[in-house]
Amino acid sequence: MPRRKAKNGPFAIFVVPQGREVDWLFASERGREQLVESAGYERLVVVSLHSGHAYPGLVQVKEEVSANALEFAQAGLKQKKYPVLTLGDGIGSREVLHKDSSVFSG
Repeated sequence: MPRRKAKNGPFAIFVVPQGREVDWLFASERGREQLVESAGYERLVVVSLHSGHAYPGLVQVKEEVSANALEFAQAGLKQKKYPVLTLGDGIGSREVLHKDSSVFSG
């Protein structure tokens, strides 16, 4: 992938709202490329939230992902904090309609 000009900065973290993980924008390579281009950062770490975990809100998610996501930042960046982005509707929500297990899949 060619190096892109960063109009907003060198690095940011994008949190995919719960329930939107399968949307084209987040689930496909071309969609994520469009997301990076739209966000305007040189590098964008895209974070999907685990479906089996309850997240109280965006503030807690930011705290949890920030430290780990910095491992993917470009070498030589001096800042320790970078923007955590998401869509206007925050981290979203997920409603479990049915949960079961089987001897085949656990």
